Amino acid sequence: MSVSTTGIQITNMICEVKSITEALIAQQAGVAALLVVLERTPVTTSTVHGNPILMASNNTSWNVNYQLLHEIKNQFPNTAIIARIRKGHLVEAQLCEEMGIMMIDESDEMNVQVSESFVEKRNTHLTTAMTSPQVISTFTETDHHSSYMCACSDLPEALKRIHEGANMLRTRGEFWCPQKGESCTSSLLLSCVTQIKEISKSVDNIVNTLNEEQIESLASREEIPKSLLLSMRQQQQLLVPLFAYGGICCPADVALVMQMPNVSGVIIGNEIFGYDNPLKLLRCMVQAARLYKNPSLLLQLSLEFGSLQSSVRPTTPQAVQAKKLLDEKGSSQPAQQLTEHHKPIDSSHLREELSSVVANNDFM
Repeated sequence: MSVSTTGIQITNMICEVKSITEALIAQQAGVAALLVVLERTPVTTSTVHGNPILMASNNTSWNVNYQLLHEIKNQFPNTAIIARIRKGHLVEAQLCEEMGIMMIDESDEMNVQVSESFVEKRNTHLTTAMTSPQVISTFTETDHHSSYMCACSDLPEALKRIHEGANMLRTRGEFWCPQKGESCTSSLLLSCVTQIKEISKSVDNIVNTLNEEQIESLASREEIPKSLLLSMRQQQQLLVPLFAYGGICCPADVALVMQMPNVSGVIIGNEIFGYDNPLKLLRCMVQAARLYKNPSLLLQLSLEFGSLQSSVRPTTPQAVQAKKLLDEKGSSQPAQQLTEHHKPIDSSHLREELSSVVANNDFM
C-alpha cells in the first residue's frame, strides 16, 4: 500500500511519537509516517477563594501539543506527519489544517472525545486507486484540506466512517469488547487480530455471498449507504487502506497482521521507545513490514531483534542497581561449554541474504 501526500509516500509503517527525539529515531529507522500523539496532562478543577484553579490529580486531560507538532513538521519536511486529535474537536482539526498537516487521526478512544459526533469532513480529496493487490492513494497538490484516519472495529463502523469522509482506517488500539456484556479480549494484539478478522469476514461475505436484496437489507439495518456496499462488492476489497494498530511489538507480530486480508500497513505504538535501542527494534519491524512473506528473512530479523524483556529500561534507582549487579555477575562468569544440541544457530547465510535484499530494495 502506498499513500502519497503531495509526493511524500506512506508505505506499510507508521510510528507514534511524542518528542523530537522519538521522531528522529523513527525517521532514521525508516518509518513512512510519524503520528504525533495527544499530550496527557493530569489535572482537576478545585476552588481557592471562590476561583477555579487546575491541580494535579488522577484525572487526565488530553490535548494537541501544537508546538511539538510544528517542530516535527519543520524538522522532517519530507516525512508524512499525522496529527491525532480528540473526536469531535473541530478547532483542533482547524488548527492542524492551518498548520498544513496532511492527515488527521480523529481518536474516539481512551475517553478523549469531546463530542458524540465526529468532525464534519470536507469533500473527499484523497483519490484512491484500488488496484489489487495494492491500494494506491494520492493527495492532490492543489488541495489544502487535511485527510482523516479513523478507528473501527467492524465493517459497519468502517463504512460509516468512510461515508463521513475518512480516507484511512485503523483498528482500535485498546481492549475491545465485541458486544456489551461480553468480556474484553485478553491482549491488545488479540484485540487487533480479532477486529481484522471481523472486518475481513464481513467483506468476504458481501463480496461472495450476499445478493442484492440482502445487501439492501444490511444497508438499511446498519444505516449504511447501499452504494458503498455495492462499490465494495465490485472492487472486491475494503474501499480505503486499513492499518493494524495495537499490541504489535516484534517482527513476528508485524508479519502476522501484514499477512491478513485487507491490511495495508501497521502502526507501532509509542511504547517501543521505552526499551533500550529503539532504533534497532524499529528497523527490524520496518523491514518485517516489507519482508512479511519471507520466513527465512523474518527469522533473521527476529534473531537481530532479540528479547524485549532484556531491553526494558530500569526506571528506579533500585532497578538500575539491580541491573548493574546482574550485568557484573554475568560478565564475571566463565563461558560454559555448549552441547551439540544447544549450539547457537548459524545465521550467517540469512544475514547475507537479508543484506542483499535490503540493499537491492527487493521486497516482496
